[in-house]
Amino acid sequence: MPFYKNIMDRLYGKSKSKTNVNLIEKRLAELDEKLLVWVEEDNKS
Repeated sequence: MPFYKNIMDRLYGKSKSKTNVNLIEKRLAELDEKLLVWVEEDNKS
């Protein structure tokens, strides 16, 4: 619905930046891997 985007852009202005979703997903995957390693090390003790 392009008309809705037009109205919202006129009311609130266009967004100034875009978010790189791929970068966020990559970072979350790295954090998930670190968490798994931490949990495994904690369970060994």
